[in-house]
Amino acid sequence: MTKNRRRAKQLRRLDNLDKISKLPDDVLSCILSRLQIKDAVATSVLSKRWEDLWTNIPTLEFSDQFQRTNEYQDKIFKFKDIVDTVLYRHGGSKIENCRISCHSDYASASFYSWIWAVVCCSVQELTLQRPVYTRPPNDLPWIMFSCKTLVVLKITGSFLLDLPSCIYLPKLNTLHLDSVVYLDDASAERLFSACPCLEELNIRIRMLVPNNIRIFNITTLLLKRLSISLSDLIDDGHELVFKTNTPNLEYLTLKDINSKVHFVNPSLSLIGARISDRCAYENFQLIQNVRHLALSNNSMASLYNAIGDRDLPKLEHLSRLELGVNNIYNEWRLLPKLLESAPNLEVLVFPKGLVARKNNREFGRFYWRPLEHVPECLLFRLKTIEIRNFVGVPGEKHLVKCLLESSKVLEKMMIHCRNFLENKQWKSNRTLGDALNQIENMAKGFEACEVEFFYEEGFMIVKDFKNGRRIADFNLKMFKNQKTVDYLIVRDNLDRISKLPDEILGTILSRLKLKEVVATSILSKRWEHVWATMPNLEEFTIRSTGHVSGIKRLRTIFTCRTLVFLKIEGTFALHLPGDFCLPNLEALHLDSVIHEDDASAERLFSGCPCLEELDIKRHSRDGVHVLSISGLLLTSLSITFPKFDTDSGAGYVTKINAPDLETLTLNDEMSEEYLLTPSPSLDDACVFRKCVYGVLEGIKYVRGLTLSGNIMESLNTVVRDHDLPKFQHLSQLELGVGEYIDWSFLPKLLESTPNLENLFFPEGLVVPDYTGKNFRRFYWVSPEKTPECLLSKLKTVEIENFVGVGGEVYLILFFLESSEVLERMEISCYDLGGKWKMIGNRQQAMKEIRCCFLGSERCEVEFFE
Repeated sequence: MTKNRRRAKQLRRLDNLDKISKLPDDVLSCILSRLQIKDAVATSVLSKRWEDLWTNIPTLEFSDQFQRTNEYQDKIFKFKDIVDTVLYRHGGSKIENCRISCHSDYASASFYSWIWAVVCCSVQELTLQRPVYTRPPNDLPWIMFSCKTLVVLKITGSFLLDLPSCIYLPKLNTLHLDSVVYLDDASAERLFSACPCLEELNIRIRMLVPNNIRIFNITTLLLKRLSISLSDLIDDGHELVFKTNTPNLEYLTLKDINSKVHFVNPSLSLIGARISDRCAYENFQLIQNVRHLALSNNSMASLYNAIGDRDLPKLEHLSRLELGVNNIYNEWRLLPKLLESAPNLEVLVFPKGLVARKNNREFGRFYWRPLEHVPECLLFRLKTIEIRNFVGVPGEKHLVKCLLESSKVLEKMMIHCRNFLENKQWKSNRTLGDALNQIENMAKGFEACEVEFFYEEGFMIVKDFKNGRRIADFNLKMFKNQKTVDYLIVRDNLDRISKLPDEILGTILSRLKLKEVVATSILSKRWEHVWATMPNLEEFTIRSTGHVSGIKRLRTIFTCRTLVFLKIEGTFALHLPGDFCLPNLEALHLDSVIHEDDASAERLFSGCPCLEELDIKRHSRDGVHVLSISGLLLTSLSITFPKFDTDSGAGYVTKINAPDLETLTLNDEMSEEYLLTPSPSLDDACVFRKCVYGVLEGIKYVRGLTLSGNIMESLNTVVRDHDLPKFQHLSQLELGVGEYIDWSFLPKLLESTPNLENLFFPEGLVVPDYTGKNFRRFYWVSPEKTPECLLSKLKTVEIENFVGVGGEVYLILFFLESSEVLERMEISCYDLGGKWKMIGNRQQAMKEIRCCFLGSERCEVEFFE
């Protein structure tokens, strides 16, 4: 009994322990990050365990927006002390998200130092807020514009965008600039160009004083979302101009734009565009490739006034259109022109309705003029129409009637009715009921269309005219006291799975084998491209073992947004679709692929903005004479182009623009000219068979270089005709040997590598002749001037396949006598078998080398037999 009481007492004591304090620091820091900063700091008094935990909080938020009371000034002083203390105690610990909102002049004096401290903590998301109209603007620390960890940067308010000479934000993905003060045109352009991974850009200008910028140059190849908003601008006679080069833009928002927006390289992948308030005709021309378009509020009126008698540009890819309505413009005279400009429109939505409210009880009216001729989209494409806030005025009824009569392939019309019962507007309610009854009777003549009526509070009335059934009767008077009535539509014998969204179908297909997945593309046009939406489709390989063939149904793979690795092997004739884009592709291997022309190959590479690895094995009939490769994120590149017998071999040119290239392999025997942009990050380069001057000029920043194979002949030609570029960063060099032996280029090559530390001859210095019994010989003449690398840098020389002929010995003696800091020379001997005479000559050569004068006292010479 005593033992049981003691045991129960121990259990009660364990229950009273502080269990939360035993959690790991990371978990506790995550919990504290959910609290306000003052509450998190207050936990430091709980115990010694909690004293410093708050200093590791990864999320910080500071704001001095207090109510204007008698204690306001004291709160501002205390706010500044808290921010100083928190950032000081944080001690450089990593900050994931930081938001600083400062509206008082006293606290804003420390804004500069606060930002500096946050950036030094490897911040990932940074939000800065100041009042918009405060003057003078705050300066930003230059260290913020070279932060390598920053992913999201949002700046709102009076900040001066004065940039340093060196800007680089390699990981910045999202940038919001709201009401900042630009120093000049170049400041904004330099900021955008310093963000190679920028995908979202939001620009808002709303100043009551003139700004210093007139032209925005936005060049970001990976940008997917762009929003431009103007408001409260002073009309000083100048016009803002936006020049954008964003070939991969997917979403565009223009708000109150009365400025010029010029797209240098219009995006072929534009998915959605939203134009609010003012809309100029020139701005409408920029979105000709858009798929979803929304014109909200005043944009309809301004666009109608802007175009006059002109026709709108053709929107060939537009499939969804949303149209707004305002309090003044209710005529809908622009609607016919919009429908004519969208021949492939499938969905038409009126999210604000067809009429706008004049006051609390009245709505605007309009007169709908019948169409002179039916737009193409109504005859062949339009399938869904959705109208919200339906009131029942005559203009609405006439417009709905016109759409029903003209739309030959319309499948569904949804009408959402405004609720008048809540405000007891019985007259408007009766008008709405009469209008809906007229539409109901009218729709009976259109068998292919299904009309649905939705009440604002939730009930739905459905007429299924396709099957000649009345699913539900409709009379608004029945529902004065009933707010929600739901009806379930049961439609039998339909292919329901085909109506599922692409994302769901892609998930279903991901459970099948890839061969079976691709086979579903022949089911119908609906299934032709669904397989490319598989969420786990990251690697794909296409092989062909026969003659030249084309990729037909597999062309869908060139619009797959999840694909990471793509390999195409065999003589495929590559025809890219018009909407080609592989936004997430990181590795691409092409083996004997045949392109249509130079532009086709260039388009292939430019459509892969995230490409990091590229391996090309060119075919003799690939159709490309000028191969242009551009990849801002490309780190590994390999090109193989074997020699073939044809008269068309002359004139091959290769252009490479890869500023972040790290590894380069060239086995190109056909290209006569290389235009290679030098990459400061190039670690390793291998050049086989043939070398032209453009290659050496393009790899001048390389750290490790291999010149292998039968490259000596072309290398001697380059040395004879040009001065070699300086390889200031080259520390390791490997030189191969082929049938043509002539080491006369070596002195000039060594002169161009002042920092060379390691020199390797992995294939030796000579090769056997055509008989296989003897070795080809060469004559070595030591240069008059010793190369700089031998005097101060060269530490290791390794030579394989040593035979002992005269040229070899003289070259080795040159290195030993001239290298003043050489530490080690390794010589591996060639297996001569039973050739005793040659073995004896080699022994004599080895003895001569061992007894020679050494320029470096620390040098060790080792032979490996």
